[in-house]
Amino acid sequence: MISDNVTELKNIISGINDSDLISRILVLGRYGSRLFGTATEESDYDYIAVYMPKQDDVLLLNNEHVFKKVFVNNNHTYDIVFISLPSYFESLNTYNNMQMLEMLFVDDKDILIKNKFYNEIRNNRNLFLSKDLNLFSKFARIQASKYSFKGAKYNFLTEFVTFLKGIDDSDYTVGDLNKVITNQYPNKIELLIEITDKSIFIFEKEFFKTIKLKYFISRLESMLDKYSERSITAANDGGVDRKALYHAVRVASETIELIQTKTLVFPLPYAKYLNTIRSGELSVEDIMRDIEIKLEQIDKLILTSHDLPDKIDRSKTFNLYKTIMKVYMENII
Repeated sequence: MISDNVTELKNIISGINDSDLISRILVLGRYGSRLFGTATEESDYDYIAVYMPKQDDVLLLNNEHVFKKVFVNNNHTYDIVFISLPSYFESLNTYNNMQMLEMLFVDDKDILIKNKFYNEIRNNRNLFLSKDLNLFSKFARIQASKYSFKGAKYNFLTEFVTFLKGIDDSDYTVGDLNKVITNQYPNKIELLIEITDKSIFIFEKEFFKTIKLKYFISRLESMLDKYSERSITAANDGGVDRKALYHAVRVASETIELIQTKTLVFPLPYAKYLNTIRSGELSVEDIMRDIEIKLEQIDKLILTSHDLPDKIDRSKTFNLYKTIMKVYMENII
């Protein structure tokens, strides 16, 4: 089935520009801010597409693929994440990505392409709900814990480059700077810099000690140039990455909704609240407090839930996968 969003779909098909891939899409649905209800006029158009691997890849078991296509069409930026059916099932089984679970609850008005195979998966979506939903708490904690790290990294790197440019002798190698760097940044070595016998690592990027200071600085400046607008915004906001906090609240809230109701509703009922987080209207302290409350609520709900299995029954989800693959292969062979 193809959606009534004709213009939007035409732009996507034109941008993908691969008729074979399009023919193998099981579902293509909106994702991100335009699904959540938090979009602005400048927001990109984000989608997730679950697709069937090519016949040869299926037979050779070379079928676990995830890739992106980003393109501009009619002044809009389209960002599509493609995930193969085997990878999609693995993600659903392991709770490693809330985006993939969300797709099972996207309403038809936000689906641009779908077929009977996707309908079969969506009709059996309760197979992918269990008490292990609390694994998403870990994601929320990680997002919350790094809310200040992106901006801190950008600020540190800017300061570090300025410091290095102030060193007179451009014939220095990176190895000559060991003591200088350690003395200048004694409290940041473990977090931002790692020094070994042969190398210096800046944010896990390796630089050999034998390279010249001038080249080292040029490499660091290239890193600065590649920093995302999100990191720079965080740096200018006291180091706060509000989008990380936004996603922590979103995932924690969705986990609660799934445990309590076994469904998700889009647009998100708390979309306005998410926008106040992103815009900076709420203090970091208030947001962090809300996240902790939500995480505690998830723990309590899991302990008291009587209608969710402890684990996903992977024999049932595998049978579902196997049935879909069997029917699909029979149709194309």
